Amino acid sequence: MSTSYTDMFDNLKLARENALFGGYDTSVVYYQGVLQQLQKLMITIKEPDRRNKFQMVMLQYITVSPSEAKSRALKLAIWIS
Repeated sequence: MSTSYTDMFDNLKLARENALFGGYDTSVVYYQGVLQQLQKLMITIKEPDRRNKFQMVMLQYITVSPSEAKSRALKLAIWIS
């Protein structure tokens, strides 16, 4: 099954909404799903600069503890809104 940008953005929206309304655990699950979708999409990205930008974002959110992920999810949700 192919991952689309629309699916990824829908999941990102759900993650943001959950973080804003206090559903931090659910939010983290959605953010992790978005990161997995990004990994699938990165296979198709041919431009090295663009791929590196996606990798930098992914590394920031993959290498954190669950409690820090909650904090980052909330900060990201506030930043996006």
